[in-house]
Amino acid sequence: SVSDDMINNYNDLPVGKYKQLVDVAKRGNIAEDEQNIAIVSILADMTEEEVERMPYVEMRALFAQAGFLYDHPKEEKVKRSYQVGRFDCEVVAKPEKLTTAQYTDFKQLASMADEKPEVVLSVFLVPRGKTYCDGYDIEELQQEIRDHLPISAGLAILAFFLRKLHRSIESTLIYSASLMKAATMSAKGEKKEQLKALMTQMMEAIHSWQSGGGHITSTLQLGLPTLLGSK
Repeated sequence: SVSDDMINNYNDLPVGKYKQLVDVAKRGNIAEDEQNIAIVSILADMTEEEVERMPYVEMRALFAQAGFLYDHPKEEKVKRSYQVGRFDCEVVAKPEKLTTAQYTDFKQLASMADEKPEVVLSVFLVPRGKTYCDGYDIEELQQEIRDHLPISAGLAILAFFLRKLHRSIESTLIYSASLMKAATMSAKGEKKEQLKALMTQMMEAIHSWQSGGGHITSTLQLGLPTLLGSK
């Protein structure tokens, strides 16, 4: 039955459907009933027209199973490996073990976590026995991530690496500031004044970053409860 097939928890909710739900929650000027119909259609794998033709009592019973969306998923530890559809994938255990290609792609793609989470996740999920982007079709892997990786796992992986990237950038800023401070102390005259001005800008940038201004926060990380509650 439709009720039996309805997704009713985060562990059964794939990344792709979660992204669809986020898009629904972000729609402007949408009536509550319209939003509820859209949510049920995604979780029950039906068209919105099919949901609209259902008896209202039945639709409300299905929507009741969507109540989990109003709570944040429990924070999971990142596992060493995940079965993603037909791909048996390993996760890079430590950020420092990322290859240069992975690290470069991650920094470039991190801002896409909202729109294309599967693309960002495919940087860290590599089929067992393969090298990143070598020996497999990464677009096929991204499709499997959309269709099969639970969002609870996807959010855990994204949160882990986004936090690590934030710390890495912060460390780079602090190291650069220490070099600039040493250069300022040994400089003289006009050059010293220029370096002092740059040093002030650098310290402001570090303060902004540490206070949260530089945090890489995606809508996915905020979660559906925040979005649904903001309407």
